[in-house]
Amino acid sequence: RYKIAFKFEGEIKETVINAIEWQISRFGIYTPVAILNPVEIKGAIINKVTLHNKQLVETYQIKIGDRIKLIRSGEVIPKFIGVVQSSNNRLEIPKKCYHCDSKLEHDEVRLMCTNKKCAGRALEDIIQFAKKINIEDLSEKRIEQMIKAKLVSSVSDLFKLNQSSLLKLEGFKDTLTNKILINIEKSKELSIINFFDALGFTGG
Repeated sequence: RYKIAFKFEGEIKETVINAIEWQISRFGIYTPVAILNPVEIKGAIINKVTLHNKQLVETYQIKIGDRIKLIRSGEVIPKFIGVVQSSNNRLEIPKKCYHCDSKLEHDEVRLMCTNKKCAGRALEDIIQFAKKINIEDLSEKRIEQMIKAKLVSSVSDLFKLNQSSLLKLEGFKDTLTNKILINIEKSKELSIINFFDALGFTGG
């Protein structure tokens, strides 16, 4: 009571956008991420920053080659502030999904792939599920291998994996394969609440 908290403005730096990557989520939402000419802010080297959504990109007309302003929000997360100098490059908004070639749908704010069988969505869905329930040794690269080999296309397929199918993948030996299968089996002991959370269901 009767206390005042002071917040000091973070350090602002300028840098140039070298590329813009559009990253898909497990729900099909595309998020633009600016790949930057590395810049140091408060002792940290910043080489990328989220541009949040299609609306922000269009509002600021953000393009490759633009010089932008950044700040480290809360001294941790880099945050886009605005464009200092606009380049002569064209504004590029994807029209088709990079992963399944489906036409992207968009509203005023977001860009989305609505194809439920999209390989990009499946990859992100399985990665997030594996992280949430802590399936050790099941890295993003290994999940991507499984999807390309058509061993998995959804979370449920993880629980159908067997030793013979995994051993066909490059880099998978007996020891690694057994560890992954054991860790998948252990994940079945998860509580129902944590299981639904891992699937991306939220209450409300």
